[in-house]
Amino acid sequence: MEQILIAIQDRLATQVGGLKYIDKDWKQLQMEHPPVKFPCALIDVENIHYTTVKENTQRAEAEVSVTVANLRLTRSSAQAPNRLMAHETLRLMSEIHQALNGFDGNGQFRPLTRTALRKLYGDTDAEVYALTYRTVFTD
Repeated sequence: MEQILIAIQDRLATQVGGLKYIDKDWKQLQMEHPPVKFPCALIDVENIHYTTVKENTQRAEAEVSVTVANLRLTRSSAQAPNRLMAHETLRLMSEIHQALNGFDGNGQFRPLTRTALRKLYGDTDAEVYALTYRTVFTD
């Protein structure tokens, strides 16, 4: 799992210039004062299902979540003068997907395939989305 997290973190750092903070997701956004810089991407590997391939070797099918958060600083209504700035989070998600879709960490894991996108709601002033990718690796 560690190699997946590091590979994705490095990939986002070099391919998506708008992100100011990229880290493993340890629920920073649930804190009263999230210790992140916005916009941010928080990565985690979840829902891993293992199948034994041979003695001491398992095939792992996993979901990789990339939580994208940005502060809501601009109104997005049709009359707002800077409404296009309000869509920065959507543009970042598109850049993140372009960087990750098909990415395999130089063969460390099977190419990432996006399986879901959902908006998360919380008690923060941030707009938050979760991108989910699927991959397979050997452990």
